[in-house]
Amino acid sequence: MTKGKVLESIGSSVFMNIKTDFGFKKIFGNKVLLTAFLIQASSQMHFAERILFYMGYPVISQAPKGSVTLTDSGGKEIKVPWDYSLSGVYMICILNNIMFPEKEAADIVIEQMKIVRQKADRLFTGKWEVKTIELPKFSKTEDELETTADKWLYFLKHMKKLPGRPEKLNDKIFSELYENAKIINLTGEDMKAYSKSVLEYDDVISSINYREYDSLVFHR
Repeated sequence: MTKGKVLESIGSSVFMNIKTDFGFKKIFGNKVLLTAFLIQASSQMHFAERILFYMGYPVISQAPKGSVTLTDSGGKEIKVPWDYSLSGVYMICILNNIMFPEKEAADIVIEQMKIVRQKADRLFTGKWEVKTIELPKFSKTEDELETTADKWLYFLKHMKKLPGRPEKLNDKIFSELYENAKIINLTGEDMKAYSKSVLEYDDVISSINYREYDSLVFHR
């Protein structure tokens, strides 16, 4: 898609595309600082390995350089070896494609993965967790929204297409997010950054569509 087409597309939308890198960060702001989010615009080889790779960074970055400085009961500073105490690392993957196509997973929109002891069927650690959200599997209409999870899924999947905030999404958090998402509120610099992000996103989608078409032609 050309830059002119991107600007035309943006001009006809009320809200930013949350599936773009810029749109997601701008809409959520500081609300996601403690959780790693990974937005997957298309199916990709070795996606499971990509998750492991990205989750390694926040684990390794917690290691201090050298010893750890503590203060004893008398107020004196002492240096001790690091004991490998870690904060939890959690990732949420928002997918525009279906990652788990198995028949038994057809209705599972949100999948959860943890590290477990297989034979004992017990959790090994609660400090590593991945959740995948497969948006194509979510098919509820606004009238069918019942739970908070339903509302979040509807928000993630349909926000850009809607002319305004749906009546069912009347919680305070959604009001804030929709306000953050308004394209009209972007500064000139933000609009440039968003346009670039939209162009990159559309290029990815176009390449996917071409590969699918090319595959169909090849296998005729």
